[in-house]
Amino acid sequence: MVRFSFISCMGLGLASAIMHDIAAATIGIMAMLPLMKAAGIHPGSRTGIFLMIALPFSCSAGGMGTLVGGGRNMVSAAFLKDITGIEISFIDWAIYAYPAAMLQFLPYG
Repeated sequence: MVRFSFISCMGLGLASAIMHDIAAATIGIMAMLPLMKAAGIHPGSRTGIFLMIALPFSCSAGGMGTLVGGGRNMVSAAFLKDITGIEISFIDWAIYAYPAAMLQFLPYG
């Protein structure tokens, strides 16, 4: 169970950094339901609830890693440029935000 949740959280966290986090969460949940059924995990069980909550949280945390991960990132970069005049590039954002995102989408427990 620990390995299963770790791999799914890491994979979706990484995917949400290169695509929108809501899309990654939707894809992850739709892919997770048949896998849970095959493993004998019912969505209403404590394990199923954990997985169904951990996946969107991982996607949200991983989405802050790059500018395309979520709409809030691009808005933040635009506000930074308007208020301070500092323009941040895609690579600069990833250098500063991706390490924090990697730490956040690790499953705890």
